[in-house]
Amino acid sequence: MIRLTNDINATLRAEVTDGKISVSCVTCHRGATEPRTLQAVLLATQKTSGIDAAALQYRQLREEFYGRQTYDFGESNLLDLAGDLSREGDDYAAIEWLRLNLAFFPESGATLAHLAGALHDIGARVEAKMRIAEALAIDPDNRSVRRQMNRILGEK
Repeated sequence: MIRLTNDINATLRAEVTDGKISVSCVTCHRGATEPRTLQAVLLATQKTSGIDAAALQYRQLREEFYGRQTYDFGESNLLDLAGDLSREGDDYAAIEWLRLNLAFFPESGATLAHLAGALHDIGARVEAKMRIAEALAIDPDNRSVRRQMNRILGEK
């Protein structure tokens, strides 16, 4: 990795004349022992130890690293992870990640809409309708929330 860093810096010096751009260990690692995204870390834990262990890990990492640039704890991170899991057919795990995201972002219309969709897909129609109503109350003009509402309520 040190050789790679040196090679990148040599290339940058050759291409950038002001010399103000360089990479170092922190460029990729950002304080972590392995330069992996939060999603990659959580997904690996979920696959080896289950969703509960991964959710606990998220909370621990958030406690330790929040605000330190090591991981992205923004609203979209768990939302994206849940979307990937839904596309892979694991709606139950997606629902757990969406519920965790709501714990940290309770006013997230996007999270509520995705949760409503995943609940609808597993047959939890009553809760799906409740969640889409919450999403609409928070973000009534959001087109994706409205599309999800139409899908859940069976409208065109």
